[in-house]
Amino acid sequence: MQYKNVLLCSTLALLFIITAYAQNTSEAEALYAKAEQAYEAKNFEEAGDLFAKSYQTAEPESRVAQYASFNAGCSYALAKDKKNANRYAAIAYEKGMFQFETDKDFDYIRNTRKFKKLLKAANEELETLKSGASLMPKTYLPSTYNKDEAAPLMVLLHGYGDNPTNMIELYKPLAESKGLVLMACRASEISGRNSFYWDFENRKAIDKIRKHIESIVGRFNIDKDNIILSGFSQGGYLCYDFGLKNADLFKGLMPVAGSIPKEITLSPNAKKDLKLFAFVGLKESKKFLDAYENLDDQLDEMEVPYYLHYSNVGHKYPDNTQEALIMAFDWLMQE
Repeated sequence: MQYKNVLLCSTLALLFIITAYAQNTSEAEALYAKAEQAYEAKNFEEAGDLFAKSYQTAEPESRVAQYASFNAGCSYALAKDKKNANRYAAIAYEKGMFQFETDKDFDYIRNTRKFKKLLKAANEELETLKSGASLMPKTYLPSTYNKDEAAPLMVLLHGYGDNPTNMIELYKPLAESKGLVLMACRASEISGRNSFYWDFENRKAIDKIRKHIESIVGRFNIDKDNIILSGFSQGGYLCYDFGLKNADLFKGLMPVAGSIPKEITLSPNAKKDLKLFAFVGLKESKKFLDAYENLDDQLDEMEVPYYLHYSNVGHKYPDNTQEALIMAFDWLMQE
């Protein structure tokens, strides 16, 4: 079973996406937690039944439904229930999960005809997602875009388990309001069909963000003096890490729920008008918030103007997301 403590992961990384169906999600989470306990106690048949109930209770497109179906398949395989193991493995694949090859929990059904067929399809799709075409960023042109007029650009970096499409949808109202071109980059690491994450050690993949920016500047009429980098969670971390290291590209950085790297470095050729506006939740962990105590001094030393916007939320966007994004954008664009 690869998805232990998934509720913590999904809540932290994707809470800003999941806003409806709170009652169903709560019940599904409770069942999921009980299933984990049964799994840890090696009561695999009980675990399978509980994971299956969690899947059946959860909102169909939720992360809980994805992981519960996968773990139901794992548990039933360990309980030597071939029928239900194959059934829930197939559901998990339909929900966008791929990690069947490496999970030993499936060994009992690995040689069955149904599982072999599923594994072949999953591996083929996984290879496609690793290809160059799938790694290309998503773009969005506002309805007011005019190829004869240079438009500001906002580069978006998603968080753990998310994808560029969700980021584009979240920032569309801002783009329409301010005439922004949007470009959302996809992380290199794959956790599901529409679920990706950044490996901060994979500098080659992260450095491609710069190439993508240079490419879109060449494709569209972009105002090079008005490019802003924004990201959530892992993407927020990269606003500090990648954004400051490549500050010659950006007028502004807008991290949301981004942790602070141990060391932040400002590129020597940074734009002189570079500014940073950060969204921080007061309900984040103490360790997370403590890192922000030192950020003021670091940015002052770099002579980077900043605005730290604290709100009474956890690891998510502010409740008034669209108004908050407009406020941050306006502040970053001020001369």
